[in-house]
Amino acid sequence: MGILGEAMRAGRPILAVPRTGPTTPDNPANDQRGFLQRLSAVHPIEVCAEPARLLDHLRRLAAAAPDRVDYRLDCNIPQIVAGFLSARRPSSMGGAERRP
Repeated sequence: MGILGEAMRAGRPILAVPRTGPTTPDNPANDQRGFLQRLSAVHPIEVCAEPARLLDHLRRLAAAAPDRVDYRLDCNIPQIVAGFLSARRPSSMGGAERRP
């Protein structure tokens, strides 16, 4: 999943083959099909659910993919952090910080 994020930030076309192992308490993300299905519904990511068809997917991607992809990675985390930090202020007791 980290590699997908790096490729998206770099604006590269993506062909993803999901891991499909059994999920366990030690490996809850071992089946990536659902994650990739949701991600590809929002972003232009090619998903190869059948590894035997990988070559077909690669050919299609090589023929049609643009050099750069805009994944629209809008994120409001910087605003959330800024709001949190601006809401924190020193208290009158010992300079400790507190939230209102």
